[in-house]
Parts: sequence; structure tokens; C-alpha cells
Amino acid sequence: MSKLMLMLGMGASLLGGSAASSSQTDSLIEAARMGACSQVEELLRAGANPDERDEISGWTPLMYALEGGHRDVALVLLRARRPT
Repeated sequence: MSKLMLMLGMGASLLGGSAASSSQTDSLIEAARMGACSQVEELLRAGANPDERDEISGWTPLMYALEGGHRDVALVLLRARRPT
């Protein structure tokens, strides 16, 4: 069972509100840091924003993926970026 599915089973929400957005961002950042490509794809399909920044470091999920050497995750995140 993926971490995302486990979180949803524990009552986490992916819809609306800043708490859900923060949870999505935290989950996407953690998945990118771990190199969990399938979880990153799952979170992006659920609406996670690939351009959101970590509240503490200011890093994006892409920065964490690159720092960890997770090229496959970095490519997924690059393709999912929203136009500015």
C-alpha cells in the first residue's frame, strides 16, 4: 500500500483548504526526496502542485529530487510544472 493511500485511509484529505494543500505539498516533497516516482505521479494526479515550496527550506519537490539524484522523479516533476 502506498504512503498516499495509507494517509487517505487515516483521514487525510486531498481536496480544498490550506491544510489539504499543505499536506499534499509535504507528501509530494517527501516522495520526491525518497525517489518514489509512482507516489509522485499519484500525488500529481490527485492535484498536488509541483511548484509549491517547502515552508522551511524554500525548496520545491524538483530541487529535492535533483539533490537526491532521482532523475526519473525530476523528469515527472518537470513535465507536470504549471505554466507561469
